Amino acid sequence: MYVLGILEIDHIIPKAVGGTDAEENLWLACSLCNNYKGTQTDALDSVTQTSVTLFNPRTQQ
Repeated sequence: MYVLGILEIDHIIPKAVGGTDAEENLWLACSLCNNYKGTQTDALDSVTQTSVTLFNPRTQQ
Protein backbone atom coordinates (compact mmCIF):
# COMPACT_ATOMS: atom_id res chain seq x y z
CA MET A 1 0.00 0.00 0.00
CA TYR A 2 1.27 3.45 -0.92
CA VAL A 3 0.84 6.49 1.27
CA LEU A 4 0.73 9.56 -0.99
CA GLY A 5 1.13 12.11 1.81
CA ILE A 6 4.69 11.14 2.72
CA LEU A 7 7.36 12.66 0.50
CA GLU A 8 10.80 11.30 -0.22
CA ILE A 9 13.87 12.68 -1.92
CA ASP A 10 13.93 11.95 -5.65
CA HIS A 11 16.72 12.51 -8.15
CA ILE A 12 15.51 14.54 -11.15
CA ILE A 13 18.19 12.84 -13.24
CA PRO A 14 18.53 9.39 -11.67
CA LYS A 15 21.95 8.40 -10.34
CA ALA A 16 21.75 5.24 -12.48
CA VAL A 17 21.97 7.41 -15.61
CA GLY A 18 24.56 9.91 -14.41
CA GLY A 19 22.66 12.12 -11.97
CA THR A 20 24.28 13.34 -8.77
CA ASP A 21 23.32 14.01 -5.17
CA ALA A 22 23.78 17.75 -5.76
CA GLU A 23 20.92 19.83 -4.36
CA GLU A 24 19.92 21.10 -7.81
CA ASN A 25 19.25 17.49 -8.86
CA LEU A 26 17.00 16.68 -5.90
CA TRP A 27 13.33 17.34 -5.21
CA LEU A 28 10.49 15.83 -3.21
CA ALA A 29 8.09 13.28 -4.65
CA CYS A 30 5.56 10.89 -3.20
CA SER A 31 6.78 7.31 -3.08
CA LEU A 32 4.25 6.23 -5.72
CA CYS A 33 5.58 8.76 -8.25
CA ASN A 34 9.21 8.16 -7.32
CA ASN A 35 8.92 4.39 -7.68
CA TYR A 36 6.98 4.67 -10.94
CA LYS A 37 9.59 7.00 -12.45
CA GLY A 38 12.50 4.75 -11.56
CA THR A 39 15.42 5.49 -13.90
CA GLN A 40 13.32 7.09 -16.63
CA THR A 41 14.34 10.51 -17.95
CA ASP A 42 11.86 10.63 -20.83
CA ALA A 43 8.51 9.16 -21.82
CA LEU A 44 6.24 8.76 -24.81
CA ASP A 45 3.82 11.68 -25.32
CA SER A 46 0.42 10.09 -25.87
CA VAL A 47 -0.73 12.93 -28.16
CA THR A 48 2.29 13.38 -30.44
CA GLN A 49 3.73 9.86 -30.06
CA THR A 50 7.19 11.38 -29.61
CA SER A 51 9.68 10.95 -26.80
CA VAL A 52 9.71 13.92 -24.40
CA THR A 53 11.83 14.74 -21.38
CA LEU A 54 10.07 14.27 -18.04
CA PHE A 55 8.97 17.39 -16.13
CA ASN A 56 11.81 19.15 -14.32
CA PRO A 57 10.44 21.19 -11.39
CA ARG A 58 13.61 23.29 -11.23
CA THR A 59 13.40 24.54 -14.82
CA GLN A 60 9.74 24.17 -15.89
CA GLN A 61 6.47 25.63 -14.62
